[in-house]
Amino acid sequence: MRIFVVGLGAAGRRHLANARALGHDAEGGRLGDAEQFGPDAIVVASPTGVHLDALRWAADRGVHAFVEKPIAASSAGVGEALAVAEQAGITVAVGYNLRFHPALEAIADAVRGGRIGRLLSVRAEVGQYLPDWHPGEDYRTSYAAQASLGGGALLTLSHELDSVRWIAGEVDAVQGCAVHVSSLELDVDDVAELVCRHAGGAVSSIHLDFLDRSYNRRSRWVGEEGTIAWEWGGPARLLPADETLSAATPDALEGTYLAALQDFVEAAAIEVCEAVAAALPEV
Repeated sequence: MRIFVVGLGAAGRRHLANARALGHDAEGGRLGDAEQFGPDAIVVASPTGVHLDALRWAADRGVHAFVEKPIAASSAGVGEALAVAEQAGITVAVGYNLRFHPALEAIADAVRGGRIGRLLSVRAEVGQYLPDWHPGEDYRTSYAAQASLGGGALLTLSHELDSVRWIAGEVDAVQGCAVHVSSLELDVDDVAELVCRHAGGAVSSIHLDFLDRSYNRRSRWVGEEGTIAWEWGGPARLLPADETLSAATPDALEGTYLAALQDFVEAAAIEVCEAVAAALPEV
C-alpha cells in the first residue's frame, strides 16, 4: 500500500517509520505534496486544527485516512466529512493507539467478560507537565499550547475519553470544565475534569492535565463484584483477589502505535478488496 504521512513532527516521523517497517511504500510531507505521490492512504499527523482539512482531502479523493487523535478540533464539519468518506467507501480510523495496550485490552476483556460484575463507576486520569514533553523545545510553540492549532488538555490528552467510552459504553450525559489554571503561557485549557453517565448506567470521572510534574496515567474500574486497578507501566490487577490480569508493561507503548497502524491497513485492504470485487463483472 502507498501511504503518505501528512506532517513530519515527532508523531509523523514515527508513523512514517512504522509504515515502512510494515513493508509499505511510504513518504511524508505537507498535504499539498500528497497529490503527486498518489497514495492509497494517508496518515494525518499535522496539528489538530487542520486534521479536518486532510480528512476532507482524503474523502474527496477516495483515499483511506488514519487521523491522529482527536479527529478534529471541534465537531463542526466532521459528520459531513465522514458521510462523504462513507459514500466513497473508504476506511477512516482515529489514532487512539492505547486501545492496543495490553493492560487496557485486558481490562476491556475483564469488564465485558463479567469479571467484576456490572460496571458501576470508573475513574481515569492522565497528567504530565507540558514543558517536559519535548526537552529542548519551547512548549509555547507546540500545537498543544495553542488554541489556533487545536491544543489544550481536553483535546490533546483525549486517550482517556476514548478508552473509558470504549470499555464503559456510550455516554448519555456529560458535565465538566476545561480551564486554564496555571502560570503556563498558554491560550488553552491546561486542566479538564469531566463526569459522564454511560448508557449502561455506570458513572465515570475523567481528569486530564498539563500540570503534573510526575507522569501520571491510571484508571480504576469498580463493579458490583470486584474492582480493576491499573497504573501506567504496572500490572492491571483484579481486586480484592489481587489477581494479575495483565503483567507490568513498561515498554508497551511503541508497540501500540505499530498495532494501530497495522489494524487500519488491514481494514483498508478489506475495503479495497470489496470495492474491486464489486466492480468485477458477473460471469
